[in-house]
Amino acid sequence: MLPRIINLTLWLVIKETEDLLEDYPEYPYQMAFSFQELRQKLISSVLNQISDQCYVILEAQQELPKDTQILYGTPEEQLLLKALIRANIMNVLRENEEWIHNHIY
Repeated sequence: MLPRIINLTLWLVIKETEDLLEDYPEYPYQMAFSFQELRQKLISSVLNQISDQCYVILEAQQELPKDTQILYGTPEEQLLLKALIRANIMNVLRENEEWIHNHIY
């Protein structure tokens, strides 16, 4: 089987977003980002602000580690990514306020 090329940056953004959203109240945060359209806007917005994308090649049997912390160069990198995601959560909610109002209320 051929090796797979994985966008590690995308994978980290998705994992950290999922983890962070668990800490937010269900309404309106988790509910709003349960819509795939808004979640994609959030992930896209975060990725557009990261200049260095990182890719990894995995053999067919290899899996990405479950502990994302080992994928960061420094603890500060993880804190910066989390801060970026939090800021974008608020931005996406603000920018899509009318859409959210129409779909949630």
